[in-house]
Amino acid sequence: MARLPALAARVRQVADEALTADSDGGAHPDLAVSPVDRPRLIAWSAAGLEGATLMLAASAIDTKSRLERVNAVFDNLIARMAGLRDQLPPALRQKIDSLHDNIAGFGLGSQGIFQARRAQIETSTAIQTSLKLIEQAMDRLVASVSVVLGKTQQEISGRSASFNETISYFSLLILVTSTLCVIAGVAIFAYVRRAVITRLTHVQEYMRAQVEGRSAAMSTKGADEIGEIAKSTQVFVTRIAAARDAAEQARHTAEAAYSDLQAAQVKLIHAEKMASLGQLTAGIAHEIKNPLNFVNNFASLSNELLTELKDIAAPAIEELDDDRREELNETIGMLAGNLEKITEHGRRADKIVKSMLEHSRGVTGERREIDLNSLVDEALILA
Repeated sequence: MARLPALAARVRQVADEALTADSDGGAHPDLAVSPVDRPRLIAWSAAGLEGATLMLAASAIDTKSRLERVNAVFDNLIARMAGLRDQLPPALRQKIDSLHDNIAGFGLGSQGIFQARRAQIETSTAIQTSLKLIEQAMDRLVASVSVVLGKTQQEISGRSASFNETISYFSLLILVTSTLCVIAGVAIFAYVRRAVITRLTHVQEYMRAQVEGRSAAMSTKGADEIGEIAKSTQVFVTRIAAARDAAEQARHTAEAAYSDLQAAQVKLIHAEKMASLGQLTAGIAHEIKNPLNFVNNFASLSNELLTELKDIAAPAIEELDDDRREELNETIGMLAGNLEKITEHGRRADKIVKSMLEHSRGVTGERREIDLNSLVDEALILA
């Protein structure tokens, strides 16, 4: 139903396009309609608009006879539209075929608007008929109920005296029963308060005191469930205290073990560092010792060669003049002194390397006599 206005607008647009194309004088050749086909197209559009109007008005029809007349008019319109469409050329028929089929589909067939409105009218008529029948049945039911109520009231009037006596008796019975229930309730409440609530309150206070760290006492007398709860609570609190003491002792033990572990870890790290330092020292000392041996050996050999050279060159030196001889002797003495210094410091360096090797190997060294002055001099030089 909501698509009908849009469909009617499209049908009207077909006629408007035909009229507009004619008034433009050939400005739109694709929309041009011949003078013979124009009245047919306009008549088809008018019939389509009338059919759309009839379908829109179908929802306001409230009788089947009137709906049948409107449906017949619509069928005639569809037939006339089909005749007009068949008289149009193929190009125009192709343009309006979809519109024609939509209009016919909305109004014709078992799914059309008129059939749907006919079903609505029939349903509404059936509902109204059912309502009338129900109303008549209700009237008959009310009349029957009125008769029954009249007879019932007469019977109730006859038995009202006996009912009043029975009601008085039951009222007294209810009053006595209520009084006994109140007394029993008060007695039960007093017993529960003394035997249950008060003792449970003591248990609660005892547990709260234990949680807060306060000292408290609790009675465990009685062979009922409350006494068992009190005994179980006391055992539970005792075990919790023992577990707490054990946990505290375990915590102290763990802290001590952790401290020992940290100390051992520090010692182990120090030992690893010292071992790494010893390996590094041993490598350095080993690398230094070989060239140092060459220095010491070549220094001693050079000193011997210098002595031999001095003895061999003695005759030639004697033939030189005094200045040249003194200068040459001074140079030879200086070389000999330098070689002695090289030998002395090489031996000192060799001792240092040996000490480094002994320290890296963990050797404590042998005991021997040593010149304290030389030791102090070496320490000062190293410092």
